[in-house]
Amino acid sequence: MMAAALFGYIPAAIAIGALAASLHWSLTLILGLSLVIYSGALQSALLGLMVLNPSFAVVFFVSLALNLRHMLYGPHLQAERPQWPRWYRWVMSYFLTDELYAAAISGQVSQRGFFGLGLILYGGWIFGTVVGALGARLVPNGLLPALGLALPALFLALLIPHIKARADIFAAGTALVVALIGRVLHWPEAYAVIAIAGGATMGWFRQRREDG
Repeated sequence: MMAAALFGYIPAAIAIGALAASLHWSLTLILGLSLVIYSGALQSALLGLMVLNPSFAVVFFVSLALNLRHMLYGPHLQAERPQWPRWYRWVMSYFLTDELYAAAISGQVSQRGFFGLGLILYGGWIFGTVVGALGARLVPNGLLPALGLALPALFLALLIPHIKARADIFAAGTALVVALIGRVLHWPEAYAVIAIAGGATMGWFRQRREDG
C-alpha cells in the first residue's frame, strides 16, 4: 500500500517541482510551497493561476473547491477511530490525504502505523518536489516551457482510467468544455472556479438521476 502510494506521489511531486522551476521560482520557494501546501491538485492549480495574477478571492475559492472533500474526511475518520486522541487527530489532519484516509478507515493501519505512513508519504512528496526542481536546472532554457505540459499530462493519465461511470464523464466533460470556453473567450481568471463548480454540479445531478 505504501509503495503504491509513493509510486503515485513522487512522479506528481517531481512534475510540480519541475513546473515551478520552469516559472523561475527559487528552490527555497518551491520547497516552501510543498512544505506548507501539501496538495498536488492545489499546488498545480496555484502554479497555473500565478501566471494570470489572480485575486485573493479566486485563489481562495479554487483552494476551497479542490479540497472541500477534506471537510468530510475529518468527521468520518473521527467516527471510525474514536479511540484516537483528539490532539493526535488534530496533528494528523495536516498529513491527511486520500490514500491515508482510505488506509485509516479500512482498518489496515494502527494509530502508530497511520503516523508513520503519513510522515513517509509527506517526506516522499517533499523529496519528489526537490528532485523535480533540481532536475529542471539541467534542462536547456529553450525546453523549459515544455515542462509546463508535464503536470497536466500526468494528472490526465491518472484521471482517465477512473472515468468509467456516466456521471464521471459528465463531470469531466462539463469542466473541460467550460474551461476551454473560458480560455478561448479570455474570461477573467475566475473561469477556473466556474469550470470546477460546473463539472461537480453536472456530475452530481447525473449521479442522482442514475440512482433514481
